Amino acid sequence: MATTTTLANDIGLIVSSELVQGFFRNDEFFSLFRQTQAPPDTSYRWSVLTAGLTGTLKAEGDAFSAAQSTTDSRAVLGYHRHDSVVRVTDDLRAALGPSNANSYWQSLAEQVMQARKAVQQIIMTRWLGATAGTDGIQLAIDSTGTYAGLDHAAITGWAATETPVNAAQSYAALDDLLETLRDDPIRSKPTLWLFPENQITNYTRLSGAGVRQTLNIVSAGGEGNSFDIGPSGQQSFSRVPIVGVAELTDTVILAIVREDAVIQYRDDGLGQGLGWGTEEIPRGGYQTDVAINWYGHLCYKRPRYAGKLTGVTA
Repeated sequence: MATTTTLANDIGLIVSSELVQGFFRNDEFFSLFRQTQAPPDTSYRWSVLTAGLTGTLKAEGDAFSAAQSTTDSRAVLGYHRHDSVVRVTDDLRAALGPSNANSYWQSLAEQVMQARKAVQQIIMTRWLGATAGTDGIQLAIDSTGTYAGLDHAAITGWAATETPVNAAQSYAALDDLLETLRDDPIRSKPTLWLFPENQITNYTRLSGAGVRQTLNIVSAGGEGNSFDIGPSGQQSFSRVPIVGVAELTDTVILAIVREDAVIQYRDDGLGQGLGWGTEEIPRGGYQTDVAINWYGHLCYKRPRYAGKLTGVTA
């Protein structure tokens, strides 16, 4: 029986080097907040002033006031290591071989990049949360619970302003939160709103035409028709910019002072900077594992000057 072989049977598959990401990996805080190298310790410690000095009005001849001292509490926030491990087998090295060295390094670089994204994803999940004992921003900006070893309810000047809305988003709720933060005795000046994406949609619908953009299409007859094409540019409320944060709890809105949030990373000498390191883990046999790791935390230094709305209808 004769077999016909076409040229197509002898041509190998040609695959583009471009890799298309088919799922979302969150790294938003890494670009939103400043990053600094942490002091060489297992935890970061800072003092929180909880009681200041008082002045006294005196008349001529009055005795001096009694001596005073300030009161402060010590906040302690530990650093955390996160990693993702890539396995490199001897079979892979042999298959790509010296003649295909570039392909080997390109493949390995792609795996390392994906491992780094995986690490950023687990870090963001932690930072967005409110789980006790973590460095999550919702735990920091709260009126109860413990953050950095200090009890929000027990330590003066540590609790954030928290309002249980338990209703749809409204201008009144946003206004009232800003008023509380800006007024005495807090006297804060929030610089960012953090909204989950669904609350940005709710804000756009609440605000109507004032925050929306129209597209004007002129027909052949010379008459123009306007079409609504959605939000226009950077949204803000009371001149405070709104930032959409994926995976933030759908029913929570945060008002923060951006400068109070800092990503602190440990440099453990493993080499890539900004807290990132690569470490080879010999496994024996015919394979080597490479750990991509990040060591650090998100620190929110002054919760009192931030606010949170909870129970906002999703």
